[in-house]
Amino acid sequence: MTLTLQVLAARPDDQGTYTVRATNPVGSDETTCNLTIRPTASIDTRPFIQPDRFAPLELKAPPPTKADLDKMEPPKVVVPLENLQVTEGSPVLLKATIVGKPIPNFVWLKDGAPLPASNRLRTRYDIGTKQVLLQINDIRPQDIGDYAVIATNPAGEDSTRCSLSVVPDKPGVDDRAFVPEDKFRDLEHPQGKGRRPIAIVPGVDTQPFVSPDKFRNLDHVPTSMKPEEVPIEAMRPPRVIVPLSNCEIEELMPVLLTTTIDAGVPMASFTWYKNGQPLYEGNRFTTKYDIYTKTLTLQVLAARPDDQGTYTVRATNPVGSDETTCNLTIRPTASIDTRPFIQPDRFAPLELKAPPPTKADLDKMEPPKVVVPLENLQVTEGSPVLLKATIVGKPIPNFVWLKDGAPLPASNRLRTRYDIGTKQVLLQINDIRPQDIGDYAVIATNPAGEDSTRCSLSVVPDKPGVDDRAFVPEDKFRDLEHPQGKGRRPIAIVPGVDTQPFVSPDKFRNLDHVPTSMKPEEVPIEAMRPPRVIVPLSNCEIEELMPVLLTTTIDAGVPMASVRFFSIRLKLLGA
Repeated sequence: MTLTLQVLAARPDDQGTYTVRATNPVGSDETTCNLTIRPTASIDTRPFIQPDRFAPLELKAPPPTKADLDKMEPPKVVVPLENLQVTEGSPVLLKATIVGKPIPNFVWLKDGAPLPASNRLRTRYDIGTKQVLLQINDIRPQDIGDYAVIATNPAGEDSTRCSLSVVPDKPGVDDRAFVPEDKFRDLEHPQGKGRRPIAIVPGVDTQPFVSPDKFRNLDHVPTSMKPEEVPIEAMRPPRVIVPLSNCEIEELMPVLLTTTIDAGVPMASFTWYKNGQPLYEGNRFTTKYDIYTKTLTLQVLAARPDDQGTYTVRATNPVGSDETTCNLTIRPTASIDTRPFIQPDRFAPLELKAPPPTKADLDKMEPPKVVVPLENLQVTEGSPVLLKATIVGKPIPNFVWLKDGAPLPASNRLRTRYDIGTKQVLLQINDIRPQDIGDYAVIATNPAGEDSTRCSLSVVPDKPGVDDRAFVPEDKFRDLEHPQGKGRRPIAIVPGVDTQPFVSPDKFRNLDHVPTSMKPEEVPIEAMRPPRVIVPLSNCEIEELMPVLLTTTIDAGVPMASVRFFSIRLKLLGA
């Protein structure tokens, strides 16, 4: 007979020397092996989500040139970040002007901690304007907080901070008084007067709400001179000093188109055009003219492919105009982050690759064949279970496990291996759960063919509900009113207690007589023989958490021997 010791989810403390001893009245025999467990992390320490998904939002500068390193300047904040209040759902652009040589590296912080990268965030450094930009799309309440950008280069570092607040898209009802309450303080007693007689202004109060005296001492502001009244010699047309530059940028990044224009006298008005059509200001397009630096900027948030085109700005006043043009090119990119949030290998099918076949295996191949199929099992929730089938083949097959007809995803609760000695393929499932219920199959393939076997796994709740089945089947009461072969029983026969047998004695008369088996000591002495080990246990080395099978072949002798497994510390099993 073949004797097997099965150990589920092997642990380091299972390591040791195992012995099986077979004993009967005329002798005994035993075999021993060593079990070695290769330790491994019992917890899957691979990150479920890749760490780079939480990398801080930072901007690496290009490698510095030799000239940059010869004359270095530490980063310096020229124009700091500004506090902003924006409407929920809209985009926002945080920007600061920072200079330095070589170009600094930038790291963004939120509430003092590194700001994780996200597909809602875009950052870049505009070399022309020396501005570092952070664009946040689709502002949400969780974006509220204090933001900072730190600029560093080999010569030093500098930083600037700001606060971002979010206004709900649909504010509640404004319950503030339309007219401040203090305006009503003197209604009963107007300034310098007592109570007004009702007869003075019946029905309508014609007294001014604010006394006319309040307006007498307001400073007189003369009207500004009309443009045509400016002396002719002072007038001058606008003039482009630094034209727009062509710009190529990645989709969804913020765009800054900048030009330097002398606005002339009187100050010119500026009009932006895209492909010859006026460009209208919106929540993605804003323009600003700085009088002191004469810099005009067009800001485009979250650039889209349809923003690509030719942009022109025209400056016009009564005595002339000037304009400058550039091309904006948008490099398309996936607007949705297509990187898998969880790596695909976490959902790889549970399969077992065979070792490379030898030349002898390939010369005499045999297709896989199921010798002992998988068995249907019912197990208690929370316990481990081992599905096993005996499958032979040459060369050793590859194995793939399926559940309900689909590949079974790998998991740290599942372990599979092929035991070459017993030709058994094993699937160990730890901590059985209701979602493990289903039909399981293993497919074995090699170059000569394939074979498969299936089974069903059901789970019994750890704490079953109340068994509401009848203790005695209902059909047992069918003939209580009319016992077999008799009419209704008079009440006087057995008052109070029913002494009639529940099953008629006749039902037992024809039961087959089974003779008792012979006792072991009655077996003829000449037929007795002691147990004998035919194939001893083999030493086994296996990875922690994998299932273990220790097998031996023993002639149990006559009478059949009792069998016991021992370890160096603990008696394991009696049979």
